[in-house]
Amino acid sequence: MIGENRNISHFVTDTVDVPDLNKFLSIYKSNLDDDFVLDYYIHLYTDYIRFKYFITDYIKETGIYDINNNKIKLANKIMK
Repeated sequence: MIGENRNISHFVTDTVDVPDLNKFLSIYKSNLDDDFVLDYYIHLYTDYIRFKYFITDYIKETGIYDINNNKIKLANKIMK
């Protein structure tokens, strides 16, 4: 997946930045005993947690800010 568009490599869409883990598993579930595939799944799972739960904790009315209260510029994507 190196060099692929992020939408393809991370199983996301133009409107949702949270990886679709079920889509990944529908393709690679039988290969989870392969270290590379398992690492790939773990990477997508951590992205899933970050975008679905963690990042949303930092959203304020006017944007998203880091721990130092600096505004973070993000793509215009919807998080579910």
